[in-house]
Amino acid sequence: MKIFRRMILGALLCVGLALGLCPLQAAAQTRALYHVGEGDEQAKRALLFINNHLQSDPAAEIALVAHADGVQFLLHKAGSETSADFAKAVSALLKTGRVKFMACGITLANRGIDAKNLFEGVAVVRSGVLTLADLQNSRQFAYIRP
Repeated sequence: MKIFRRMILGALLCVGLALGLCPLQAAAQTRALYHVGEGDEQAKRALLFINNHLQSDPAAEIALVAHADGVQFLLHKAGSETSADFAKAVSALLKTGRVKFMACGITLANRGIDAKNLFEGVAVVRSGVLTLADLQNSRQFAYIRP
């Protein structure tokens, strides 16, 4: 009878650990991938969501990949108040060390955009869609399209 009880307790412990119900299980780091391809309105939502995400989980690892029209919010535009606001928001998020911003190199090349026009700290990746797929498949980032 004692053996049977131990087996049942062991099974319950395993189920509890598997479901995350027991405090013995260490929490996994959250990895989130924000996909911006539609322009300024989507970019505004993404920045809001990323800030909310970091308030809820300051240890989260976050990546934002921009391509197509989504690249525009990462560019310096002289005299643009919106551009200045985006620059401040991106800079603040980069300073946390928890967020990486990436712009699609194919989009930049196809639109004749020089990478020097990107905000400081924004990385250029060979392909935005390839990076989206890689981060989801190889690094287990959760995909979020704001």
